[in-house]
Amino acid sequence: MLGTYGYYTNGESYENYSYIGTVYSNPYMTFLPSGNIGIGTNAPQAKLAVNGNILAKEVKVKTDISVPDYVFEPGYELQALADVEAFVKKHRHLPEIPSAADIQRDGLDLAEMNLLLLKKVEELTLHLIEQRKDKMSLQSQVNDLQHRVIQLESSTKTETK
Repeated sequence: MLGTYGYYTNGESYENYSYIGTVYSNPYMTFLPSGNIGIGTNAPQAKLAVNGNILAKEVKVKTDISVPDYVFEPGYELQALADVEAFVKKHRHLPEIPSAADIQRDGLDLAEMNLLLLKKVEELTLHLIEQRKDKMSLQSQVNDLQHRVIQLESSTKTETK
């Protein structure tokens, strides 16, 4: 059923307020003169507002936010893991990532969150690379020390004979 109203009941006046559905109070789809479209809502607050689940084969989010590959630039200052640990202990979430309370209150911007998570993955990769280098250096030191121990044991055995 298609219907048209001249007055929108949340206090704002509109001409040609349209809906598709069985009754005004529970429209399947609402069209406002502003161009906002609502599915399952009669008060869409965005160009497309859906009160319910969305099933899609693909979702592509266009963004003007820069991709965080800058973390791989030579001058990028990677936050020390001790600083990240202190932040997490104090705030109970990662630096630059919104808290659960923030997301509950403000919602979640998928493009922004995906890029923030990508940045965290890239930073973790850099930390892992550094830890691998540290591990290799420590292993080299252990190998040198083992070699020295063997030499000392060998020279001590020859001296005692």
